[in-house]
Amino acid sequence: MAYDVTIYPSDLQGEVSIPPSKSMLHRALIGAALAKGESKITPFRTNRDIGATIRALKTLGASFRKSGKAIYVTGIEKPDTSMSTADVTDSASTLRLLIPVMALFEQPTKFLLSEGLSKRPMEPYNAIFPDALSKDEAGNLHVKASLDSGHHTIDGQYSSQFVSGMLFALPLLKEDSFLEITNPSSLPYINMTIEVLNHYGITIEKADKGYKIPGNQKFKSKDIKIEGDFSQASLFMVAGLKHRRITVTPLDEKSLQGDKTMIPVIKNSGGNLEFKDGRVTTSQSTINGFETTIKDSPDLAPALALMGSLSKERCVINDVKRLEYKESDRAYSIMENLKAFGTKIYREDDSIITEGTLKTSDDLVLDGHKDHRIIMMSAIAATWAKRPTKILDAHYVKKSYPDFFEDLENLGAKIKREERDSDET
Repeated sequence: MAYDVTIYPSDLQGEVSIPPSKSMLHRALIGAALAKGESKITPFRTNRDIGATIRALKTLGASFRKSGKAIYVTGIEKPDTSMSTADVTDSASTLRLLIPVMALFEQPTKFLLSEGLSKRPMEPYNAIFPDALSKDEAGNLHVKASLDSGHHTIDGQYSSQFVSGMLFALPLLKEDSFLEITNPSSLPYINMTIEVLNHYGITIEKADKGYKIPGNQKFKSKDIKIEGDFSQASLFMVAGLKHRRITVTPLDEKSLQGDKTMIPVIKNSGGNLEFKDGRVTTSQSTINGFETTIKDSPDLAPALALMGSLSKERCVINDVKRLEYKESDRAYSIMENLKAFGTKIYREDDSIITEGTLKTSDDLVLDGHKDHRIIMMSAIAATWAKRPTKILDAHYVKKSYPDFFEDLENLGAKIKREERDSDET
C-alpha cells in the first residue's frame, strides 16, 4: 500500500534497534546459496531489496526458510539453466552482484527492472560481457552470457558492486583469474565482500591493481551473524545531536562497513558521541564546520548533509557526483528538501556545501523523490521543524527499512500516515 506521512514537531529520545546491514545480508545470502548444504543467517529482517535477491537466487535452485529472527538457506545443488525471470524491481545490488553468477551457470535470465534501475550504469558488465546484455522495450535486462577465467578489468568508478559480483563467480571456475580494478571506489564494500567470501571458505588474494582469484574453489555452508547497518544508524545518530539523547544498537566497532566513518566525522565536528558495547549514543551538541568525502561511503550523504544543516559554520561534502545515479539524483534531492527546511545549501562542482539553517515557519509538503534515504533524511529533519511536514511517497522506505516510521514513533515522533492507491512501478 502506498502512503504519505505528515510529521509534526517532536522531541525524540530513547533507543532504536537498527536493521542488519543490507550490504552484508545481500552477500551472505549469495554466499549461502552457492554453498551445498544449509546455512543459518541471523538476525534477518527483510526489505524490498533483500526480497529481490532471494527471488533471484530461487531461480537458480536455492531455497529459503524463515524461522523467528533467522533465515535458513539451502544451497544450489544443480542449477536450472533454462530461461528464468528474476524480478529485482529497483535493487541495483541484486542485479550487479548476480549477473556474473548467472553467467557462471550459463543461465539465460530476464531481469525485471524498475524504470529507475533500468537507467543506472551497466558499463563495466557491458565491457566484460559484450553483446550478452540487452534491453527490451519495457526496459528489462536480458542476460545471456558465459564467464571465462583469466584476466578481467573492471572500471570501479561506477560502483564497487560490479567488482563484488565478479568476486563471487570467478572462484568457481576451474582456472585462476585476475581481476584488475581501474578508478577504484567504495573499497570498504569490496573488503566486506571478501570478508563474507572468506567466511564461506573462498580465498581472494589482494594484489597490485586488483585481486588474484584461485580457481576450482567451493563455497562451504556455514552459519553467519549479520551486524547492524551503519548507513541506517547514521541518520539516528544525527537526530541525537539535535534532540536530547538517542542510542542506536547493535553496531560492531570492528565493522568493515565504510559508513562507520560517520563516527569520527561526528566526533571531529564536536558532536557528543559514545560508542560502547555495540551501542552508539549521541546527545544534543554544537556542531562545528567540517569537510569530508563520500568516495567510499556514498550512502552517508543524506546524514552528512543533515548534520551540516545543524551547524552555523561551513560544511563540505566532497565527491558527490556519483549520487546522480542513485534511486534519485540524490545530490539534487538532498539540496531541494533541505532548502525547504531553510538550510543554505548549494553545490560547487563535485561538492555539496551547507552554511547554516534559518528555520521556516511554513507547513511543508516535500517530494520523497521515490528515494528511501531522502525520505528518511527528510523525516528526521521534520521532527525539529517549526510546523508540520508532509512527505509524499513515504512508502519507498520499504526498499531498505520498512519499519523506519514505527521506530521513529517509538522514539517519540508524532506521525500521521495517509494511505492511498499505489502508483508504484
